[in-house]
Amino acid sequence: MELLNVAVPGDQEVTIGQIVTPVGLVAFPWEQYIGGEKRWGVAFRAEKLAIAAAARPVPVPSAESSASADVA
Repeated sequence: MELLNVAVPGDQEVTIGQIVTPVGLVAFPWEQYIGGEKRWGVAFRAEKLAIAAAARPVPVPSAESSASADVA
């Protein structure tokens, strides 16, 4: 999973650590010269951030249910 900085307009209803999907994502390549040295990169902008669907936790059998299954 890649972490990117994405600019969005206004306040978004997300909190730090939430997994989001950018809606209307656009990439803008840029370059600049500072002190004769060329720097470049890609800036990202989105219309909004949508909260990604949470993955369902996988049930883990407890020690009691495992032990009773062995007896049968």
